Amino acid sequence: MSLIVAIIFWGSLALTAYVYLLYPPLLWLLSQFFRTTEAGQNKADPNNDRPLISLVIPAHHEEKEILQRVENALLADYPVDRIEVIVGCDTRHDLTDDLVETLNDPRVRLIRSSVAKGESAILNECIARAQGQIIILSDAKTRFTTATVRRLVRHFRRPQVGAVCGRLQFDASDGAPDSGRLRSIYEHFLQRCELKLGSLPDFARNICAFRKEVYQPFEDGAEIDVVHIAACVQRSGFRLVYDERAIAHTRLGNRRWSEAKPRPATPGLPGGPAAPATQSAFVSCKLRRLRLLLKPSCLPLAFVVFSSRVLQRFTPLFLVGAMLGNAILAGDPFYLRILLLHELVYLAVLVRLCVDTVRRPRHTEERLQAAKRSPVGLFVG
Repeated sequence: MSLIVAIIFWGSLALTAYVYLLYPPLLWLLSQFFRTTEAGQNKADPNNDRPLISLVIPAHHEEKEILQRVENALLADYPVDRIEVIVGCDTRHDLTDDLVETLNDPRVRLIRSSVAKGESAILNECIARAQGQIIILSDAKTRFTTATVRRLVRHFRRPQVGAVCGRLQFDASDGAPDSGRLRSIYEHFLQRCELKLGSLPDFARNICAFRKEVYQPFEDGAEIDVVHIAACVQRSGFRLVYDERAIAHTRLGNRRWSEAKPRPATPGLPGGPAAPATQSAFVSCKLRRLRLLLKPSCLPLAFVVFSSRVLQRFTPLFLVGAMLGNAILAGDPFYLRILLLHELVYLAVLVRLCVDTVRRPRHTEERLQAAKRSPVGLFVG
């Protein structure tokens, strides 16, 4: 029995240490050998200086944001005849689509669905009907600078570039603190290294451009996952680019489509929460994505997905397993010392969270989110 508990304890501790301590240096080391994001060595195509672009904004219950978002998109420092803004809405639960129709601008197009298809189906339809050679994916709560579109698109002059990811900055509001310089540097380091291995960070949903030709539609009901887009780019033989000067801004707590408001779970509708085509279809979709990641060209991407997404999501279970295993083994003086250290670490984290809750109760969630990526996230900022 003690042997099994010891295996659980040390295994949980080792996996946690890998996610937070070993993964970053290993990621950096591998990124020096697998450079899937280099763009500067490819010869530019002078005939592709200002391609036609389509900025796609899936919008669901965004009547408070959509007008400002579209107006922000139209302020881009880019030829007015080379850009279109496509807003995709599913069902008429609010005034989002009506507000878009009030815009008297030929560059703005509304794609509306009469039934709740879900974000992935709306995105598929928007991209299928887009006229642009380059697709820029964003959302209603994100704001671009005037130079963002131009900085994203300029990389496509190089024929081997398939996708470009910009930099997303979170705007602190209502007295919220800055994210913390050390944590910001750490996050930026991870993003740069992961992009070199062909991965896209989660925030790429807010600021990402890619060639229309590399896009493969999501299955109806599937959640939009940037891993799918990154895998499409890899399979097509293109490269990813990260441009930190292509900046977008969003507010803290920017929620995803599925978190905005629940949709009724109507059986048979391909967008409701109960029906992405049943659990078997959901599992089938995940298995197909797994087979895609196991292809030789996608192995670096698979490493990033497994380490930073799969293992990271199970880290709370690893921490619980380590704590419980340590408590059971505390009869041994060696494990007792480790347990005391264990408790001191958790106590320090709890004190920091309590202090943040008292001082800034509305922004404690940011600290918790930071801890998912960095062990210093709870102490810095």
